[in-house]
Amino acid sequence: MLELAGRSPVLWQVLRPGTEYSSENPKDLELYRKIGEQLPGVSIRSLGWTLDNMRSRHSADELAIMQRTIRMSEEGFRAAVKAIRPGVLEGAVEAEAERIWKANGARRPSYPSIVGSGQNSTILHYPRTAHVMKDGELILMDMSAAFAQMKPGVYYEDLDAAARKVIDDAGYGDYFIHGLGHFVGLDVHDAGAYQEPLQAGMVITLEPGIYIPEKGIGIRIEDEVERWMAGD
Repeated sequence: MLELAGRSPVLWQVLRPGTEYSSENPKDLELYRKIGEQLPGVSIRSLGWTLDNMRSRHSADELAIMQRTIRMSEEGFRAAVKAIRPGVLEGAVEAEAERIWKANGARRPSYPSIVGSGQNSTILHYPRTAHVMKDGELILMDMSAAFAQMKPGVYYEDLDAAARKVIDDAGYGDYFIHGLGHFVGLDVHDAGAYQEPLQAGMVITLEPGIYIPEKGIGIRIEDEVERWMAGD
């Protein structure tokens, strides 16, 4: 670190704008601060949103991988739907989807699959699949996605507000208990340029949901949306 500081008068730190140092900061950032205090001429500058912006935009190869993964997810979803019937464990539905994914070359699910029926469908990130499904129960499966197009110049918060208004107007505002979505990239819940208009190469999820525990009903529609240039 000292050698690095000797070659460059600037130490770049990755905290987002408006974030201050605290006892909860990683140890390496604390080391940056101490070095900056002791070496004359060495300053610390924030990268700001640079890394988030870089991770928000995807190359053609990255988008092709995402599209292939989505096609594979759809195949698994179709197989899982055929396994749904009274008397079957939620886990059997999950296993059928994951069997198809692995048979097509997937190393693992992108994230722990969510398969919840009845009251379990109202739990946002339901972690278990041990319930035996009953006749008439609604089942929620968080395992599928599709691509669509967004208008240029739209911010994520505009999309969130539009979805929230529809749900509010229908009288279910209190049952929409999470944000509309998130960026997708290197991670399922990836860093993203939420502060900028959505641009070409960005991929986000749109997943409005209504969860009514007293009725044992939870519904979430989850799509992956790519922002591309057509129509600009």
